[in-house]
Amino acid sequence: SFDAFNHVSLEIPQQGQINLSERIIPILLFDLKRNRDGSGHGNGNGNGNAQFQSSPPKRYGIVVPINQDFDHVKKKLSAASGIAKDHLAICDVYQSGIYEVFTASKKVSMWNEDDVVVAYEIDPILPTTIHVIVTHKKKVGGQGQWL
Repeated sequence: SFDAFNHVSLEIPQQGQINLSERIIPILLFDLKRNRDGSGHGNGNGNGNAQFQSSPPKRYGIVVPINQDFDHVKKKLSAASGIAKDHLAICDVYQSGIYEVFTASKKVSMWNEDDVVVAYEIDPILPTTIHVIVTHKKKVGGQGQWL
């Protein structure tokens, strides 16, 4: 009898097709979709609260040399997304929580291909801003309510 899996042929990549000095980092970007026209972030009622719109995350594939750091990744993601580099936080997400916020000096070579890389648009890190990582957990034994 004919066994199709016995006769499967796969193309072996040629040396010129594999570039071991670069990596493609898949990034999921959550942007804030707030007022970007320079008129401020207020909602018009005078209390200064920012207005945010919900939008689906965007996927990017950022190609970077393996010897670069995540500051270079931020620069390339900034150019691709139109969001200023200092407004981006690039994180490793594990089990729906932020496991690590990649520092600018972390080398791309330290990135594991199994890591889920997510970028968030944030206010720039300045002495006048506070950044807090918040997670949500489901109430144990509850009616599916979130804490």
